[in-house]
Amino acid sequence: FRAYHTFKGSANTVGLSALGAIAHVVEDGLVELDAASASTLRRPLAELLLRVQRDLRQGLRGPPADSSWLAGAIAGLASADGDHSDDTRVLRAQPLDEAAEPAPAGRRSLRVAAEQLDHLMDLTGELVIGRSRLGARVSTLGELARDLLASRNRLITTIDGFRERYEFSGLDGRGRGAPRWLGAEAGLAVSAQADPHAAHFTDLELDRYEDIHVLARSLGEIGSDIGDLQGQIQRTIGDLGQDADAFNQVIGGIQGEIARARMVPIEQLFTRLRLAVRDAAERDTKGVQVATSGEQVALDRALADGLHVPLLHLVRNAVAHGIETTEDRVVGGKRADGTITLTARHEAGQMVLEVHDDGAGLDLEALHRRGRERGLIPSSTPVDSESVRQLVFAPGLSTSAQADAVAGRGLGCDVARREIQRLGGSLRVSSVRGQGTTFAIILPLTLAITRALLVRERGMLVAVPMNFVERVLDLEQARTTRSGGLVRVAYGEQLLPLIDLGVALGLGQAAALRGPALVLRLGEGRWALRVGTLLNQEDIVVKSMGDLLSGHPLFSGVTISGAGRLVPIIDVPGLLSPDATYAALATTEVEVLRPVRPPAAATTTTARVLFVDDSLSVRRVADQLLRSLGVEVVLAVDGEDALARLRQERFDVVFTDLEMPRMHGYDLIREVRFIPAYRELPLVVVTSRSSDKHRAAAEAAGASDYLTKPFTLETLGAVLARWVHQS
Repeated sequence: FRAYHTFKGSANTVGLSALGAIAHVVEDGLVELDAASASTLRRPLAELLLRVQRDLRQGLRGPPADSSWLAGAIAGLASADGDHSDDTRVLRAQPLDEAAEPAPAGRRSLRVAAEQLDHLMDLTGELVIGRSRLGARVSTLGELARDLLASRNRLITTIDGFRERYEFSGLDGRGRGAPRWLGAEAGLAVSAQADPHAAHFTDLELDRYEDIHVLARSLGEIGSDIGDLQGQIQRTIGDLGQDADAFNQVIGGIQGEIARARMVPIEQLFTRLRLAVRDAAERDTKGVQVATSGEQVALDRALADGLHVPLLHLVRNAVAHGIETTEDRVVGGKRADGTITLTARHEAGQMVLEVHDDGAGLDLEALHRRGRERGLIPSSTPVDSESVRQLVFAPGLSTSAQADAVAGRGLGCDVARREIQRLGGSLRVSSVRGQGTTFAIILPLTLAITRALLVRERGMLVAVPMNFVERVLDLEQARTTRSGGLVRVAYGEQLLPLIDLGVALGLGQAAALRGPALVLRLGEGRWALRVGTLLNQEDIVVKSMGDLLSGHPLFSGVTISGAGRLVPIIDVPGLLSPDATYAALATTEVEVLRPVRPPAAATTTTARVLFVDDSLSVRRVADQLLRSLGVEVVLAVDGEDALARLRQERFDVVFTDLEMPRMHGYDLIREVRFIPAYRELPLVVVTSRSSDKHRAAAEAAGASDYLTKPFTLETLGAVLARWVHQS
């Protein structure tokens, strides 16, 4: 409905009145069908709209098609009593697959000053120099890494040689002789033992060096070498930090230059709106002039494109509802022609656009009456309250007696606010009776690069644009109340509805009331969004999600993290829309209604697994495999570490190795089973010992299951399927 309303206004603005008339007929038909609540008409209605779409495309390419069939087809649908076979047959009489594909969009272009290109080339030269310097630093680090590896090998060889000599010494304490690891230094000790004159000197008269002294000396030399290498590495890392700062400065300069290159004067947008005002004034037989201010103010090209539709609705509404007729203006002592003033300015790092008309102002009495009739406001609401002025944004509410080609649907301001919110801005209205109405739009300066808060929610990394975030709350410290079956968070004198991000994303049921919550501001409204973990703030580059996911209800785009991961950007207006948030609002039991996306996610929760193993490589492999199975993983290095984790956190399954330092797996199983709260906790042994003796001992200690290494994704998945379901 909104799409046809916007198309009608755009078509009439550029003189395609025949197409505007078709869209107007479709609007009338959709109103009737909505009133009939005929949910069984979906298929024939869809085919009707596809045929209308074909006719509209034909009208854009050449003479419009004959649309005389449209009114009758819509009337037939509206009066249908459930049997739609005739309507469907009529609509199918003309095949829909003959509609030509829309022509590909032309290339978009921008004018860029030669001075800007010269500056960009200078900055590119700085990047080339920095790249060469960075390559040299990396080469130096590579050499230091090789030296460090050589020192490490010397250390390992020295220690292994000492162990080989003395680990299996005879009972008389004598070793196996000087090993090769002692090299030339061993000659001191060996020659001292073989020197016949050594027996003639006491220890005070002659130093005697044994293998332990030689080992200490060798370790000291190796430690000194490693210390020198560490110092060189730290200095090189410091140089890399300076290079990174220089890169940041250059990239910041390039970012600024490209942002300025993307800027276009808002005068171009104002010129397009003059046509819309002229068209609407002619249709309403009113005299309207357009005044502009701040035409040279520049804004991002993407913002300029996105602002056309909301501004189009605002200026048409100003003509239809704001500007009085010529007779009324003359009687009121005003100039015969009304004036719509378009103003643009930069204010506090934001773009401010105002659409002001010198008309009669908002009809607050009519808004109050319509709001009460539709149950949007209580009858006790004062006429001059802010809630009455906000009714101009209510979808489907209009003060016009009937709909015409310009207004009367009650959608203009609603469409404008939705579009502006999707651009990350807000729309406000103010009015003075008899003097006019002003709509103020506040927007960020650019959409290409923005500041975002990175959040991890149940293993998923998402970005929340900072221009919507007002504050961060700690739910454990904040006061929460439950009313109407929903959890609300106290924020100043307000009670904000709490939305669970994990539920909104379809990741499971609502989490407990702890951790951070973001206070989100959208226009004049505020909500609290519970999130998992706050990571950091970053300047992110906003990229499109592609044609397939364009218009996604929860994501406005994606960005790429430093690790190369795609991070979806939360579409805050879409998240806070009534269609999306009802399923994410927390109930009194900290649960939620079944989420809309996806339906199956509401019945599952993320399992938490503790994996215990003293091998770093085994822990890394297990962490990767278990996370790919959709569980949350916590790692422990041995039995004592695992017990400490179990005292602090809750787990659904524990995987443990048997052979570990400090506390091996058998003792860990016994300790866990001794605790009453953990007697039913699934304990799965993961070991390289496959004998029946080891397996029997594990079962006797209280193990629930037994796996032998190496494990696979399938074996871990089978274990989780057995024990997570049972637990």
